[in-house]
Amino acid sequence: MTAIDNKTRAGRCFLLASVAAIGLIGGTAAGAQSQGVPASDEAASGVIDQIVVTAQRRSESLQSVPLSVTALSGDVLRDKDVVNIDRLQQIAPGLRIGRSGSDPRPALRGTFTAAIQGNNDPRIGFYIDEIYQSRTSQLSVPFVDLEQIEVQKGPQGTLFGRNSFGGNIAITTAKPRGNFEAGLDATYGNYDRKLIQGFINIPVSKDLAVRFAGAFEDRDGYIKNIFNPKAEADDRHLFYIRSSLRFAPQALDGNLEILLHGSYWKEDDHGNGAFGSKAIGALYSPQYQIAPGGTLNLPNASPVTLPGGYVGLDYQSSTLIPYSVFYRDGIPDINGADVGIPIPGKYTLRTDYESVQKLKSKQFSANINYDIADVVRLRSITSYTDFSAFRTRDADGTSANKGIGYFLTEDKAFTQEFQIQSHKADSPLQYTAGLFYMKDKVPDAYFGLENRAYSTANAIATGGYPIYFNNYTYSSLVNYGAPLAGNVNSALVTAARSDSVNPLTYLETVSKAAYAQASYTFARKLTITGGLRYTEDHRTFFSALQLAAATGGTFAFSPGYGVTPSLDFNRTCDGFTAADPSSTATNKATALTTRCGDTKFKFWTYRLAADYKFDDQHMVYASYNTGRHAGGFSYSPRPGANTLNPVDTENVTAYEIGSKNQFFDRRLQFNVATFYNKYKNLQISVSYPNPLLAGSVSTYSQNGQSNDTYGAEFEMIAKPVRELTLNLAVNYLHARDNPVVVSGASSNSLCTIGTSASCPNIQIGLTGGILPNVVSNPELFVAVPGTTTFNTVGYNKKVKVQNQPDWTVQGGAAYTIDLVNAGKLTGEVQSYFNAGFLLSTSTPNFMQKSYTKTDLRLTYAPAGGRFTVQAFVENIENVAVVNRVTVSNYTYDGNYEAPRTYGLRVGFRY
Repeated sequence: MTAIDNKTRAGRCFLLASVAAIGLIGGTAAGAQSQGVPASDEAASGVIDQIVVTAQRRSESLQSVPLSVTALSGDVLRDKDVVNIDRLQQIAPGLRIGRSGSDPRPALRGTFTAAIQGNNDPRIGFYIDEIYQSRTSQLSVPFVDLEQIEVQKGPQGTLFGRNSFGGNIAITTAKPRGNFEAGLDATYGNYDRKLIQGFINIPVSKDLAVRFAGAFEDRDGYIKNIFNPKAEADDRHLFYIRSSLRFAPQALDGNLEILLHGSYWKEDDHGNGAFGSKAIGALYSPQYQIAPGGTLNLPNASPVTLPGGYVGLDYQSSTLIPYSVFYRDGIPDINGADVGIPIPGKYTLRTDYESVQKLKSKQFSANINYDIADVVRLRSITSYTDFSAFRTRDADGTSANKGIGYFLTEDKAFTQEFQIQSHKADSPLQYTAGLFYMKDKVPDAYFGLENRAYSTANAIATGGYPIYFNNYTYSSLVNYGAPLAGNVNSALVTAARSDSVNPLTYLETVSKAAYAQASYTFARKLTITGGLRYTEDHRTFFSALQLAAATGGTFAFSPGYGVTPSLDFNRTCDGFTAADPSSTATNKATALTTRCGDTKFKFWTYRLAADYKFDDQHMVYASYNTGRHAGGFSYSPRPGANTLNPVDTENVTAYEIGSKNQFFDRRLQFNVATFYNKYKNLQISVSYPNPLLAGSVSTYSQNGQSNDTYGAEFEMIAKPVRELTLNLAVNYLHARDNPVVVSGASSNSLCTIGTSASCPNIQIGLTGGILPNVVSNPELFVAVPGTTTFNTVGYNKKVKVQNQPDWTVQGGAAYTIDLVNAGKLTGEVQSYFNAGFLLSTSTPNFMQKSYTKTDLRLTYAPAGGRFTVQAFVENIENVAVVNRVTVSNYTYDGNYEAPRTYGLRVGFRY
């Protein structure tokens, strides 16, 4: 045995001993490779696969790219049951996926996709075969027959076409090849889950190949309805098909490649509601829950007797209770007070309405590559997308047949990109330059429709609830000592209700950009990279608003506006759109007024990076990047204005230092990165008193938020012996929003913040209760210099960024037993730990607590390798994770991630 052999064996023994404990942690791949059945000759030989990525718009080894990328092969995705974006966070370190209804909201490195409606775009870029997807619902597309997925972390503002502000999620589908291939996977699991995925690759000739892939899934809902069994939620019924054609004429020595893609996706199920599948609860402050007929004692004011009771809250001291508090049922709940309607369990609904989710997408693209003398590559990337999403929800969130919400979105987009690239692999100079064009048309609307035939008596007879308004449903600025006019807090719901349109909008974006990035390598060691991009976005926005005066708490054009929800409206500035023909309103011909906005955003982004390769297996790098997220428009004009003011672009400056390494003849790989991101001019929603309706507010968007984020990431894969794969990823993230004003509504008081003695005239808050106010919650107010008023702030200290945990740990182990002529048996354990995260910035004490999820898999592959059988259990702890919340009617609605699931998958490959 040679000295080298002894050294290699000693290294393997040391490696095995040093990382054996990692297998006890559980988890997933840290960087890119399959931890299941080996998917390549390299993996079978006991070394870690070399992964090729396109994070710099060219094919490069993952270990040579000077930025943080997680790349997951199609085999990994298949093995881990990642059939859509929801489970991607389980195996992609640093990525969080929130969700509102059909809209995933990715979060990376201190920023998350906040806007999902038609007045703006996502902050995290999503690409399918280099084609930008501008609507968040498009992220729900099925993952079928993929080459790989790349999660590119941090701003990618130079080479990518649109809004890669916090990072990218880039999907590459499997392209046609020159040999016949076919595959089929059939899965059956609990919740009567039936999933079939398949592909076939046909080489038509030496020059031409075609590939077809498709999926069908039918699954019952995770959330059952105890009032109306048909009205479950979070089910899935979809059909997806994709065709691809590759033409590469041998007569041109492979210098020309034409790739054509066409896909069709249709989903028709109940979904998760328009924004959240179910009510989770409401904040509760015992000192401000008053039973009917009780008295509310206020400092420095006369006591107030409330015949119908009272529900107030204190953001600072409130706790979450399982009640929907917008309505009451007349039944005492807590301390004799009727605080609302009880909410059933985490995966249980009690609603009457059967919600609908209909998603449909048609997408076509053409990627043309032409190489000139193996020196220069010319590229053309063309696409057309036609997408629509129709979602409904039970607007009242109860078993009362009272209200329905409709959320409609469409997107028709055309993109064209031209590139020129260096194509000589051994040249010290590598470059990519290009031009980008996009025209994107997005009509969007939300309708809240009221059932005027609702009857309390009928609700009781059918097992529903009698519905009472809570006091703050009709909130008004009433001084402590003043009577509460009309005693509306005890009134039953009557026909005096209004529909709402929030609002009808149309956004047209024309984006043009020119970019270039070049790298030069000195002495095969040091590489310097520089990139620059100029972007010009022309955005035109139309918003059809309810601007009619209000009478008696009801807008004059109601009832009956939105009986037939539609995206059609008068797209003329100051034009009118009529109410539904059934409306009895006196002004139904001018129910909505269109306000307009038109502006251009022009900006530069750039990148500087340097990396040093000690050898083929060790590299260090540092980078400086900037990113911009396109500006947009607020839905509503500011009070007194007739036009829609634009919201400016958001900015990020990002610094990263990292190292990528392989040891022991590619049996150990670890990558580490540290980063600091500074976000400025972030877009936020700001509230002002509504001059048309006393006691209500108008909300519009403006810039003003800032955020400082830093962190570190560690990812490791180890193969101490051929049969065993271990992996570990640890992510630390310190993401904090800085203080910001969220309301221009003044307290109109001479109060000293935090001092009750100086505040005899504190007003009832706009949220309906007397709180928050400058006495009870001084952290939510800031004095306006030179005045006697206060602005409301979200917080006056740094607060965690929503949906971003401080710590995550992912790790796992896979061990393959060779059964010789009987095949192979692979056991896997994966685990994911999340330290918890903020669910809503409106209540900084409302957190998803820390949790751990573990997956177990056992895969059998008979000799020959064509068949596989896998049994799996996912989320064995059956932990219920709330991945995001929204506030609706003063109650938190949200989506729960999947409960424990299990099943059996049979696969075939030819």
